[in-house]
Amino acid sequence: MRIFSVGTRPDYIHLASMLDYFYDDDYFIVDTGQHYDRSLSTIFKDGLGIKPKYIFNVRKDHQADTFADILQQLVILLKKEKNVEVYVIGDTNSSLASTFASKLCGHHTVHIESGLRCYSEIPEEKIRRAIDSMADECVVPEIYGKTNLEREGMGYKVIRPPINFKLNTFFRVLNQQKDHMEKPDVPYNIMTIHRQENQTKKRLEMIFNMALKENEYEWIFPIHPRTSMFIKNSKIDVPYRIKLFDPLDYVTMVKLIMHCNTVYTDSGGVTLEAGTLCKRLYVCSERLEWEHINAKCIP
Repeated sequence: MRIFSVGTRPDYIHLASMLDYFYDDDYFIVDTGQHYDRSLSTIFKDGLGIKPKYIFNVRKDHQADTFADILQQLVILLKKEKNVEVYVIGDTNSSLASTFASKLCGHHTVHIESGLRCYSEIPEEKIRRAIDSMADECVVPEIYGKTNLEREGMGYKVIRPPINFKLNTFFRVLNQQKDHMEKPDVPYNIMTIHRQENQTKKRLEMIFNMALKENEYEWIFPIHPRTSMFIKNSKIDVPYRIKLFDPLDYVTMVKLIMHCNTVYTDSGGVTLEAGTLCKRLYVCSERLEWEHINAKCIP
């Protein structure tokens, strides 16, 4: 049996292609509940046709509380299962907690999107390394993922050829929507900012000011609830050309990326998608984990 642990927007995007690749009638999906806001979770699993069997209710006061609740609830679930493979995705707290739970219960653990490195001290980098070290099998999205793991003495964990599930889903949606991809009359840019290191008043105001100097077009900013709350609490004045929107479903986001002019983002997924389409791309981070993408980093 295969058990897929998901908890965030990128996990659902991966899983849409993973369910085809790892086709097996004997599986179920666990939503760990990390994305607490309905607009961040339901909008994606509904839009991609993914139906979890279990959805955890976890505390959100602190990420340590969330981690502890995911670990506890998943261990209770996994202790009941025998001869299973547990699949964890990416570099989130949900994935780290799921890895710990799987290993504590003695299950074969597979890390999807393994081997990415930006060689900085951001939380996502630490989580990637920790999961890779604990996983029994590592599935890399690009060949340099295997090279990175070989440098760290973990190349033996890569037993499958590279497969980029995130891009597979992206291209599938592009193909499905090709007859509904009319180019808009008015040019626009896209912005997505959500990572913790960008949640300071100085940092956000700097990103806003840099973005406004790019061109005269408006910015579409589907805002993460955490970023929205931070802007409100910090009393940051968002420039009028930066238009805030509630989180968008994946299909809508793909359409927007397809025809946008410039992208400012700290999302690994948006970086990959916009870079693949050769958009003018700025990544609001010190370094880039996608080595083949042409982007300018904003440290």
